[in-house]
Amino acid sequence: MKCSTALRAAVGLLIAIGASQVWASGYEKTIMFGGKSSGVAGIATPYIEGSSALYFNPAGLMNTKGTQDVTFNISPAWPQFKGPINNQNEVETSSRPMVTPYSLTYAHNLGAQWALSLGTYISGGAVADYNDVDFAGFPGTTHTKTDLIVTEYALGGSYKINDQWNVGLAWRVAQAEADFAFVKRSGPAVANAEVRGLKDTVYDAFKLGAQFKMSENTQFGLTYRSEVNFKAKGKVQTTARIPPVTTLDQGTTDASVKTTFPQAVTLGAVNKLSDSWKIFGEYAWTQYSRVKELNLVTAAATTTLEQKWKDQHNIRIAGEYMTSLMPVRFGYVWTSQVTDSEHARAAFVPPAPAHTITLGTGYAFGPVDLDGGFEYTWASGNSKNGATSGTTGTGTDVRDGKFSVNEYALHLGAKYTF
Repeated sequence: MKCSTALRAAVGLLIAIGASQVWASGYEKTIMFGGKSSGVAGIATPYIEGSSALYFNPAGLMNTKGTQDVTFNISPAWPQFKGPINNQNEVETSSRPMVTPYSLTYAHNLGAQWALSLGTYISGGAVADYNDVDFAGFPGTTHTKTDLIVTEYALGGSYKINDQWNVGLAWRVAQAEADFAFVKRSGPAVANAEVRGLKDTVYDAFKLGAQFKMSENTQFGLTYRSEVNFKAKGKVQTTARIPPVTTLDQGTTDASVKTTFPQAVTLGAVNKLSDSWKIFGEYAWTQYSRVKELNLVTAAATTTLEQKWKDQHNIRIAGEYMTSLMPVRFGYVWTSQVTDSEHARAAFVPPAPAHTITLGTGYAFGPVDLDGGFEYTWASGNSKNGATSGTTGTGTDVRDGKFSVNEYALHLGAKYTF
């Protein structure tokens, strides 16, 4: 049995919507990992040293407490999303899976001025899973899911110009992988798409960094992350259900998605007020406005979906109280709205600013530093439902209503210096 023209349009639109959720949401986790830096709102650019600097600021790769170090960070996190999905505009609540961003890095001083480092870490990602979403006529039969991870493998070096200035460069190999499932209603029919195995690797990314020690008490840091352009390839399988009993397998086809993981600039500072207190500040800009639209290409057609993302701004403030035994670290992050209010999706960050609070501490014994932090992030905003999906199709792809997310995470880190 052949599918109707309207349903075919819905299927094509559905695939494009799913891809936009994965690749162009503008969502980067506020704090990816960092046992030490997480306690102070994720701020690391001005003071970080040793192998963790490979991710935060390659200018800080040189160790001052030893010649080499190995550092491992892991950050189990539990996000949960809420938002309308079906045609009844009912607010659905996702599951709360555990995700585990991590980093494993090594650095080695080469004399008094040079240091080299290599490692791997998670630089981006998102997980949201709505099981058994009820559409009219098909209760509990549809599935909405986003599962995205960006892994980087990096090689970096730093150079100490003098007692005040350090500079560094890291070469990044970025690998994106994604699976997702989405649904679309066209009249009484429901189309359910499963997109699997999207994957691409980019070899020409880099990060630049500098650190400036103005005095014994005041330090500054600056980093630049280059843009990464992905063209991920995978498979799309679509099933259409037409009441009362018809189920049509639309088959599996190759697909590719093009988008940009944009450039970013971060500027941070730390100031030691006394033997007991430090204060931290950091600002980061990420050029998500580069992602104006998304193109999904199959053998049959190229579908363009308008996005209209906004640049992301992160403002971080934090403090550290240094006691005789263990420090007390605390901080706050404000993240600007990136998702357009007319293109909100339940499986990604809401169209609203996000807020993050952090608390952490650490303990050192001999050559080992152990650090930990706790993070809670939340955001909530409303969709205006003014978009028409950017394609010739069957109406709007977003829903009126309130979208929200909350996440809590533990950040654990261990550093061995030798």
